[in-house]
Amino acid sequence: MNLKTLALYLIGRRDAIETVARSGWSVVIGLIFVISAGFAREYDGEDLWHEPWHVLRPLAASIASGTTLFLLVFGAAWLREPREAGDTPAPGFWQAYRSFMGLFWMTAPMAWLYAIPFERVLDPVEAVTANVVLLAVVAAWRVALMTRVVSVIYGIKAIPSFFFVMLFADAVVFVAVVVVGAPVIDVMGGVRHSDREMLLNGVKILVMTLSLLTAPVWIIGAIVAFMSIRPRWLALGRPASVGA
Repeated sequence: MNLKTLALYLIGRRDAIETVARSGWSVVIGLIFVISAGFAREYDGEDLWHEPWHVLRPLAASIASGTTLFLLVFGAAWLREPREAGDTPAPGFWQAYRSFMGLFWMTAPMAWLYAIPFERVLDPVEAVTANVVLLAVVAAWRVALMTRVVSVIYGIKAIPSFFFVMLFADAVVFVAVVVVGAPVIDVMGGVRHSDREMLLNGVKILVMTLSLLTAPVWIIGAIVAFMSIRPRWLALGRPASVGA
């Protein structure tokens, strides 16, 4: 792999996705990217010199979320595998897991955008707004790329892949907001906050509400997708080149 492969992978080129999926280095390189993304997230918010473990939080989160998405998609594909003569057989669990986590972690360079120091050039409310917009853009980019990845490596059409990824993403968003804490009590109790805190609280409530309201759509869509897919596994272990 090289920088060209990474750039093409991040825009969803099929040949680049296949190259990353088959490369034995994808997990190692992706791991480095995830750790570097931890620096991008935390360098201006934590004392990393005395508390370096903050850098590893994105790694722990990525292992949990990547494994969850893998189990969802791999399990669905394995259960719906046609098992007809001439089809590419399903790879072993650990081989498929290594390949998928390499693909998942190789999206980490998107998080480098979080290193933009909005707080140093904008007022607090504008900085929060910029960070929220950037988070939304990166999240949409990741959803689109992982939809493409699932479609390529499992031979599933884009729409079923999208519903699998969105079911996962919606669950992750809901859990994240619950962990962070949606300020329902503050809102109902009329507790006064700064403009910055009020904006953040409003975003949390909006995200939680949208997550709950759209959950039935993603659940039903994923069930329909599961019933309709006929996966064709990408053969792993063979080198692939990236064309122009």
